[in-house]
Amino acid sequence: MTDFSKNSSVLSFYVNGTQPSRAAGSEEEVKEHIVMPYSRNNRFLAKDVSVSIPSGALYDTLFFKYRRSPGSQGMLSDVHHIHDIYTPLHKSYTLTIRPQRIPEGLESKMLIVQNGTNNRKIPVTGRWVDGSVTAELVSFGDFYIGADTTPPLITPVGISQGADLSGRELMRFRITDNFSGIGSWEPVIDGRWALFEYDQKNNQLIYRFDPERLSKGSKHTLALKVSDNTNNVNILNLDFKW
Repeated sequence: MTDFSKNSSVLSFYVNGTQPSRAAGSEEEVKEHIVMPYSRNNRFLAKDVSVSIPSGALYDTLFFKYRRSPGSQGMLSDVHHIHDIYTPLHKSYTLTIRPQRIPEGLESKMLIVQNGTNNRKIPVTGRWVDGSVTAELVSFGDFYIGADTTPPLITPVGISQGADLSGRELMRFRITDNFSGIGSWEPVIDGRWALFEYDQKNNQLIYRFDPERLSKGSKHTLALKVSDNTNNVNILNLDFKW
């Protein structure tokens, strides 16, 4: 060590390392006190997981902690405990998790799931790349790989098959998804794309009748296709008069 006046001291010493003991049968992996300076890019790698934190994402130098524990039924990977939920982030970081098993045909249905408070399961939109799921996150926490195979639900609001909607200004449809969330919608009326508004607060798609695109006093056919964020699709076909 050297001070500002160029006075220096040197201390030489040896360190003997030993492997920490592990309980028989335990699959838990713990890595902690990994120093991550806030002013540079940081990366952490372990079995089936990687964490990339860009420069400026941390507010201060981080003593990073990581732990892995076995997943339970329905999980497709171990649970990866990425630091703790109490450390704030200024911008997102990248988390990549490799599943331990890949059910046939479910690659596009996989997503990262965060274990929230009160055992709440929070889906994280990601992408499938080279056998792993990668996502951008703005918080640390506990994460694993799950799958969503249930398509969204489409419910007409006050409309039935073959309904006469003459005199109405609009029609509504409630769209909900049980897990990964609504990804996209594609409404077609009489074979032509139609403009629907998405009221996200009330989970509704709204169509305002346009006399320039629809012939009044005629029968029409709607095909409404709704997809979630893991490419599960539901299609509603509805005939109506307007």
